[in-house]
Amino acid sequence: MNTERVRIYRNGLECGEYSSVRTAAMAASDFLAKLPHGHQATFAIREIASEALVAAVTNRRIVATVIKQRWEDGAPLATPPQYVGEEQIDVTEEVLLVPPNEFGDVKDGSEMSDSLLQPIIQWPGPTEVFLEKSICAFFGVEAVAEVTPHALAFMVSSKMINRRQISNVHLSLKFEMAAAADYSDRTLETLLDIQVASRVPGIRIRAVEVDWPPAF
Repeated sequence: MNTERVRIYRNGLECGEYSSVRTAAMAASDFLAKLPHGHQATFAIREIASEALVAAVTNRRIVATVIKQRWEDGAPLATPPQYVGEEQIDVTEEVLLVPPNEFGDVKDGSEMSDSLLQPIIQWPGPTEVFLEKSICAFFGVEAVAEVTPHALAFMVSSKMINRRQISNVHLSLKFEMAAAADYSDRTLETLLDIQVASRVPGIRIRAVEVDWPPAF
């Protein structure tokens, strides 16, 4: 893609024309630095010829809204789950590390969005994920489909985001329990729910697996 001549836009309004993405990004950074403290904005950089998004400079984060729900005991199968509450989760890194050829699948309620949030959400019931609006604000576009591989790569580079290292940690867990006489360890295996939550920023618990011992 030829990006020699580009324009900067904020909220659809042109902020200037530049000879390269680099000079435009520097100018956009200056614009951002001059905004009032606490003010959020995105400066989208588009190729003049095609108007394709090639970069963006922003101080925003991508925040997903997670609607938590639960199934009502004894309700018919067709009954929709009940609303419990909602949570705002910063998913900037998770979204930016989506492969470019799959980025268009990151939509409200999509399987891709659910898979992104599943390792993060500490909730056993059903959920609904909404993040398209935040992605569009982050890149300064009206639709997720406008985010090109060039713009995605630029943002990953500018935010200094690296693909996370996946590690497996093995721990020994000992707990004391009181159970009815007719319960076996196999029964407890199907009933016991173990959850692990990270308290360290930047570390996500992706999955928990329990190795159950042989039956007593």
